[in-house]
Amino acid sequence: MIQKIKIFTIIAFIMTSLNSYSQVQVQIELLQYTNNGQPTVNASTCGTIALGTSTTTSINFGIKLTKPFNQAVGTGNVKVFTKKSYSDPELLVQAPITIQSFQWGGNPSIANTSTFPFSINSANFNVSGGTLYAVYTSESNVAYSSCTYAITKALLPTFTLSPTSTSIVCGDTSSRTFTVTPTNIPSGASLSYSWNTPGW
Repeated sequence: MIQKIKIFTIIAFIMTSLNSYSQVQVQIELLQYTNNGQPTVNASTCGTIALGTSTTTSINFGIKLTKPFNQAVGTGNVKVFTKKSYSDPELLVQAPITIQSFQWGGNPSIANTSTFPFSINSANFNVSGGTLYAVYTSESNVAYSSCTYAITKALLPTFTLSPTSTSIVCGDTSSRTFTVTPTNIPSGASLSYSWNTPGW
């Protein structure tokens, strides 16, 4: 019985070693983003892309793939995805990058993509937080994912007006009341309203 347990333990160890050895590592490198022309931000590895109140954000990074020297993956591709929130379907950022088998070099084998520039729109993400990540898929359709970057944004201040319009007969000088309801106002912010009419 002890011999069987030892043999099982050895087999399990070998299988675990082979599985961990035959993995393709997908790493997003040097991710930078710029919100609506503001200064460029260098994001920490697997950190946060903070959109703030920006509507359009430019993102740029490279992707490094690492695999064991003897692992054959054939011709694969790299895709970058975003999700509106953690539970939403993934959206492809742009066309996949093809990685030919001859592009792998060294021991362990490494394949690098060139910079990967694209833009995202804050309207495509929930305030609860979205995600960005890369996936390498080998020729045999085995997928390997990078770590995930969180995408956050701030709620924009808005207001509603009630009623939105009213009719006034020419010469009528009686008062009219409009109600302004603000939302998403930052703590400590002061509000002011300006009214005017063009005359009769």
